Amino acid sequence: MAGFLVREAPRGIVRDAIYEIVVAQLRGRDEMTSKTIDLKDFFSDVDVHLGAGQLDDAVTLLTYAFGAFWRGVFEVDPLFLFSQREKLTELLDRELEAAPGPGRRAGLLNAYARLELLPSCSGDLVDHLNAVKRWDAMLDNAAAAPLFPIDEYCDFLGTMLKSLGDDKELLRLSDRADELLSERAGKAAAGRKSMDRAQTLLEQGKILSGIKELHKAKAKWFSGEGLHDALDVLLLLSEQYRGLGLAYAAKYYAMAARAIALQEPSKNLNWVLASAIFDIVEADSCAGNAFTCLQLFPILIADHVQHDNRPFDLEQHPRLQDAIGQLAALLGVLRLRDPDTRAALDASISEWPHYLRDWLLTNADNPDGFWQMESPETGWTSMQGAFLDRPFGDLGKSRLVNWEASGIRWHCRFENTYQVTAVAEQLIAEFQLIAAALADKDLGIAVSDVNVEITVSADHSKISVLCVEPSAGEFCVVLPASDHGPEQIAEVGAAFGTILYGCSVLADNELMKGFDVAALEASFVARPYAELYRNLMPEDTFAAQLRAENRPLDSERQFRSSAECFLPWFSGPGPNYDEERAVTDIGLRYSRLIPGVRHTLTNLVSNQSSYQRLLRLREEGLQDWEILSIVSNIAMNARLSERGSQSSKEWKAHAQTMMERPESPAEALDSGSFTDELFSTYRHVYHGAFLNSWQLRYPECARPAAIEKFLVKRYRLRDLDVEHVNIFQWDYGIGHADH
Repeated sequence: MAGFLVREAPRGIVRDAIYEIVVAQLRGRDEMTSKTIDLKDFFSDVDVHLGAGQLDDAVTLLTYAFGAFWRGVFEVDPLFLFSQREKLTELLDRELEAAPGPGRRAGLLNAYARLELLPSCSGDLVDHLNAVKRWDAMLDNAAAAPLFPIDEYCDFLGTMLKSLGDDKELLRLSDRADELLSERAGKAAAGRKSMDRAQTLLEQGKILSGIKELHKAKAKWFSGEGLHDALDVLLLLSEQYRGLGLAYAAKYYAMAARAIALQEPSKNLNWVLASAIFDIVEADSCAGNAFTCLQLFPILIADHVQHDNRPFDLEQHPRLQDAIGQLAALLGVLRLRDPDTRAALDASISEWPHYLRDWLLTNADNPDGFWQMESPETGWTSMQGAFLDRPFGDLGKSRLVNWEASGIRWHCRFENTYQVTAVAEQLIAEFQLIAAALADKDLGIAVSDVNVEITVSADHSKISVLCVEPSAGEFCVVLPASDHGPEQIAEVGAAFGTILYGCSVLADNELMKGFDVAALEASFVARPYAELYRNLMPEDTFAAQLRAENRPLDSERQFRSSAECFLPWFSGPGPNYDEERAVTDIGLRYSRLIPGVRHTLTNLVSNQSSYQRLLRLREEGLQDWEILSIVSNIAMNARLSERGSQSSKEWKAHAQTMMERPESPAEALDSGSFTDELFSTYRHVYHGAFLNSWQLRYPECARPAAIEKFLVKRYRLRDLDVEHVNIFQWDYGIGHADH
């Protein structure tokens, strides 16, 4: 390239050579200082070379220069860099105003957007949203510019995501760019971009965002010519859902992949069949469905032998070893804890090929198996750490399926028959998929337990929810006897929303804003779950009578999974929260409430028993304003109760009057009026009032302790305070005023 740096060469070629030399120096030797003269030469006539590509090169080279300066490999006066940034800004503004068509505008806007990522002066905090605005305008113009390199732009966004992670604005731009790429290069090409982004996000641990990108890739490939890639996505989705503790969602996607591959024998999809059955068995295994795993084991072996290119090389198949080892261990544990059930299961596999049956049972009865060495307590603890639900939970007259997502612990019970199990598992899978799709939205969920009875009725044509006892988290979902498909997905969403409403502090209309079509679309793939289930598990294999006559492992003992693979509870500031307002509200509570109980507070502080009660609240972490609010509520209720029965309107009017009128010494309440029971009751009453102050509601399914946790974690109930009079006579030290 140095050979082009001669006076006789055209200036355009010289500038191109400078660009390549400077970049090569930085990439190859991680140094740019020696090329300072060349760099300044390049920018000396940047205002003459105004092609979109030339301006783009100028922005790129300046970006390299900034990066090298920040890393200490380019010794240059930063004012030079800032001046070039300013010069390029002026040039781009001028050229955009004069741009004759969408093609040139799109190219200039792309360069301008990247320029927005560079600081304009020392101390300037770059806001990438300025670049996003330029890129939005760029895409508007690129839609009318057939030659715009949209493929390269999609790749650039992928690189940006590697640095910024699951930035919502970049992902939105990616969707827009994919639409344009799909129009010009086909849906398969756009699907590959979504897949690349998904891989990037998954590698960064951004699982939920990665799943969303996988769903986008799935949609593009299924509607285009990308069957192999689409099935790869289904299996990857199954793996991700299993990693989030959503076993039935994982099973659904794996069953769908297997079913599609079986329908396309000419497509060379052996790899899908060999992998999908493992995903199905692993999903059932982690869900505690050990008997189902036992029933599927011959299918697993058959698919493995038929479709894997080296089926008998066990060292190359750790998943096969794990499947055999885990099933054998569970059968071994069952022999120790429930020999009658173990004998029944042994009898159920008597018709298996003897080599397969003997292989499994010999491993299960191995006297050196680790389950033989563990104490019952240690073994139970180990199982709670390894499984999402109770092992052999698929035995018994009724099934109890437990799972957890986003702070809600679901307990779903249904009749353990062939007909009901298929559709009940489908509903659970759909609920899990919706929960995952909504997990990145703040739905104001307070940690709750919900108990859902799932029934099937031939008299029902639609999915319906009965709120049996919302205050106890009791619901009943009634399913029609026929399979439900994508046309009923809105009904599934409504059922999920009804239960979710019982766990959320949001009003109905606010909660519904969190639902979108994508949340429901993810809950259906290819065919209904129940249909896929029956194709995989014929009725005679299901063995309904054997299931009903036996029971889950240690069914009387509580099983609480400690496997750390749940969708996390949404954290961070709660809905509508504003810290400035929170601090203002605290100050108002002191100024408004103290006068109304001033003399009552003196009585409380003067009495040793009641003072100790207050002190215990403080030691729990309650701030003075919260304790004051509880005291004020107790006092107000005591005074209002003296007035006898009155309407709600009268009650509110009297309460307002009491709050506004200072307490006289004669009105002071005795300390004996403030019992432990009253403090406990009005502590939670106050939480309801606190929710109401933020335009939130008290969810029916949430227990008082869960609401308190919600307020502490998301509304800083125990963190914030303001300087105030030491109303409780604590020894605070610095930071609080005295009486």
